[in-house]
Amino acid sequence: MEHQNDGRIPGGPTTQREFEERKSHVSELVFTGKLYDYPLDARLREHGQWRHVKNDVEARKWELISEQKDLVESFGFNYVDQIEFMQHDRDLLFSLAERWWPQRNTFQLPVGEMTVTLWDVANILGLPITGHPIYFTDRSDPNVLIRRYLGVSGPTGPGQKGRSDVSVSWLRSNFMFLDRTSDAPVVVDENRIVCCTRAYLLALCGSVLFPNGTGCKVSVRLLPFFENLKQKTPHAWGAAVLSFLYTCLTEFVKTTSNTCNTNLTGCMLLLQVWSYEHFAIGRPVTHISRETGIFPVAKRWTVDEVDQAHCRTQVAPIYRSQFDSVEHTEVTWMPYIIRLDAPDMQRTSYSYSMHRYYIIYDYRTMYHPADRVLRQFGMVQIIPNDPLPSSYAVAQAHARVNSLLPGWESRLEYYSVGNLSRQVQTPNDWLGDFAYRSWWGAPRVCNRDYRFEEPRFTNRAIDDTSMHIIINRLTDFVRFTLSIVNCNILLNLIYLMSMFLVF
Repeated sequence: MEHQNDGRIPGGPTTQREFEERKSHVSELVFTGKLYDYPLDARLREHGQWRHVKNDVEARKWELISEQKDLVESFGFNYVDQIEFMQHDRDLLFSLAERWWPQRNTFQLPVGEMTVTLWDVANILGLPITGHPIYFTDRSDPNVLIRRYLGVSGPTGPGQKGRSDVSVSWLRSNFMFLDRTSDAPVVVDENRIVCCTRAYLLALCGSVLFPNGTGCKVSVRLLPFFENLKQKTPHAWGAAVLSFLYTCLTEFVKTTSNTCNTNLTGCMLLLQVWSYEHFAIGRPVTHISRETGIFPVAKRWTVDEVDQAHCRTQVAPIYRSQFDSVEHTEVTWMPYIIRLDAPDMQRTSYSYSMHRYYIIYDYRTMYHPADRVLRQFGMVQIIPNDPLPSSYAVAQAHARVNSLLPGWESRLEYYSVGNLSRQVQTPNDWLGDFAYRSWWGAPRVCNRDYRFEEPRFTNRAIDDTSMHIIINRLTDFVRFTLSIVNCNILLNLIYLMSMFLVF
């Protein structure tokens, strides 16, 4: 298969198909100068202040009573529920999302490929990454689901008939345990407590974990997964959140008619904390040290723990330039500290994350590229295999998901990446092995015509691999020149011999 790369996106040889698909990638607009910065109305579709509602008089918070807190903990959402509001750095997230490459589900950086993995989800959000996939099998009428699991009739009004989603504001107004005149809890029965807790978790999903482009709305198809709150959830919620984020990033980088997407959806809390933990770019000062081993890790970066004065708009070009020139020594490859008293989920999630199989959220079946980011698991990176094809097409989703379920159950047995390479032992190992560095760096340095390529990367320090490639190219050029010189000498000798024979 023919490989080529014009340098617009770093990342080793690319196939002809990927080369053509770059024409509809947001990086094409950046490279050609058509996208310098994002408009002020570009926004993130995450509602981080979902627990709060403000009016002219007061700001109320969605507080849980003790019985509800016990249900949230028994269900396994107590860690993610501990994460308070975090102010989002819009331009940082947009600049990072520009580097997303859909065929590989990784961010393309000068140091190689990186991505948000299941290991990151478990540490940042504290969500389970093992169990059954989240797939909507109950296709009942939405009003039937609302009545069954929330105990009330669904919202009424224009455009509500037949809709499978509800707004978070409707959930707040109907299921908060605060009345409208005082802060005293309302006395209710056990069934009402369970229904209100389900509504709270549904609002958490719609506002933080699965925010979409429809505003602050959430699908009621998630309600059956909250049926039994008194038992630990048997589903891989972390894998679902990551699959949804992959899908949203894939949608974001697509362009139509030279127009970029200005709405970025998905769990931005996860993406921004992941960036803070791995890069110093745009990172605020936090009052909680990494060495404390706080869990979940997102609690280090909430609004009460950091200086948020850095969050400005119209700085995307600055962030973009910093990502263009990042060095491997500037990356924190393994940022998480596992204490001896760490929760079982955190201690076991490392091994459960090391697979190159699909992660599933409803009809979204996205490739988890652990083999392409081995350094994030403390291993030396090697040239990866071809990625598995991801899909989020609704057509034939049921058959596709059912075909992948057996592989999900045996993913650690047949799709593990733990034995592909060795553990990092020296600082130079973070560069990857020699073959990987040659494969990744060659297209970014020069091509067959001996021309330097993408100028956005010329300010990057040339490592030993790039120098090796340049020397080889110069050697080829010298040999070619000498061959021409030798040819001229040979022609001159033939001419002299012919003249000698004539005379």
